[in-house]
Amino acid sequence: MLDQISCRDFLTGKLSEQDAYCYLLDSSKRQPTALAIKEFVRNIKEISSDYLNQIPVINVDLIDCCGTGGSGLAHYNTSTTVSFVLAAAGLKVTKFGNRAITGQSGSFDFLDSLQIPVISSIETTIDILQETNLAFVYAGQFYPFLAKFGPIRKRIGRPTIMNIIGPLLNPFDPSFRLLGAAQENHQMAIGQYLIEESNNKNAFVVHSYSGLDELDPSSNNKILAVNKSGIKERELMAEKGLGTFTRQLTAEVNAQYFKKIVSDFHSLPEYFRSLILLNSAAGLVVSGKAKTFLEGQHIAEQLLLSGKVLAKYEQCRRIYNKYAR
Repeated sequence: MLDQISCRDFLTGKLSEQDAYCYLLDSSKRQPTALAIKEFVRNIKEISSDYLNQIPVINVDLIDCCGTGGSGLAHYNTSTTVSFVLAAAGLKVTKFGNRAITGQSGSFDFLDSLQIPVISSIETTIDILQETNLAFVYAGQFYPFLAKFGPIRKRIGRPTIMNIIGPLLNPFDPSFRLLGAAQENHQMAIGQYLIEESNNKNAFVVHSYSGLDELDPSSNNKILAVNKSGIKERELMAEKGLGTFTRQLTAEVNAQYFKKIVSDFHSLPEYFRSLILLNSAAGLVVSGKAKTFLEGQHIAEQLLLSGKVLAKYEQCRRIYNKYAR
C-alpha cells in the first residue's frame, strides 16, 4: 500500500494521520535518492507557488549556510553564527531556517534569544538584505502547511526525508550553499540533486563523522564539493585535543556563547573558536571569498577580533526590530 502513495498525497493531507505516519516512517528507512528529493521539493514549491511567486528576482549571488538537523547530539547554532561572519565579510546571506522540531535550539529559537524577530514581509526581508547583507528566512513563513507534519516527525523520532529537503527549500535559491548533513548516506543524494539545480554555482555538502550536520574540528569530516562539472570528495581531518560538547545546549545558553564569540573571541574554549572558524572558512571558500580553508579561517578570525561581526549583529538587531514594529 505504501508504494502506491505519492508524496503529493502525503503533502496535501489526503492521508489519515496513521497512514501519513507510516509513509514518513517508511521514507526514513530507505536510502534517499536525488529523484525522491526532487519530487518532494517540486511538490512543496508547487503547493506554495502563490507565495513564492511574489519573490522578485535578485540579481546578485546569494549564499545560505544551513543543516539538515536530526543529529540528536549536543548542538550549538553554528550555521546561524556563521551567517553573521559571512555577512560581515560582504557576502549577501539568505539564511534559511526554522524552529526546533526534535532538538532544543532551532535557528529561529536562537534568533529569538538574540532579540532578532521574525520578519513576515517579503518586501521587508529584501530591504533588510540590502541594508545588512543578512536576511533570516523563516521556513514557516513560506511553507506554513509543513507545520502540520511536526507532531508526526516528533513521533518518529529520527531523521526523515523532511530533514533532507529542509535546507533545499530556501525560497531565494542561493547560488552558493554550505549545507550540512547529519547522516553520511544523505550526502551524495543531496549532492546529486544540487547538480541539477539551475541556480547552484557551487556548494559544499558536509558531514562530520561525529554525527553533526556541520564541520566538527574535533572529528574527521567529509566534504562533497558540488558544481555543474560534478562532485568532488575530500576529507578534512580532526584537530587534536580540542574536546567537544558534553550536554544539550538550549537556545538561551547558545545565545550566551554567541555574545562571547562576537565580543571576546579569544576567551572561548579552543573547541568553540575552531568550530566557528572552520565553518566560516567553508562558507568563504565555497563562495570564492577565500581560496583555501587556512585563508578563510584567517579572514574569519580577523572579522571577529576586529569587532566587525559584533557590529553586524548589532546592526541586524537594530534593523530587524525597527521593521518589526
